Amino acid sequence: MALFILLPTKEWLYIGFMFITFSGIALKESYCFKVKGLNLVPLLLISSVLVLWMKEPTILAPLAGLSGFIYAVLAIEKWKMPLHFDIGNKANYDI
Repeated sequence: MALFILLPTKEWLYIGFMFITFSGIALKESYCFKVKGLNLVPLLLISSVLVLWMKEPTILAPLAGLSGFIYAVLAIEKWKMPLHFDIGNKANYDI
């Protein structure tokens, strides 16, 4: 939702490119975490861009809100995971 506040509404194409990135992250993380609805995030974000292009804010709010909620659940699941499971080569992070 912060993207809609920060970027002007005529820049919906840039938001679309960011949503492609977020969709890839959602699909990648769906292999690691069993968050319900994570596989639906790409469809929700594609629909959000189309609705943004059609200038229908009443439909846009639930679509973007639902995808944001699913990402929030994913963030909570990632925060619960110990850091050493997420870092590949730990030698790069030693000080």
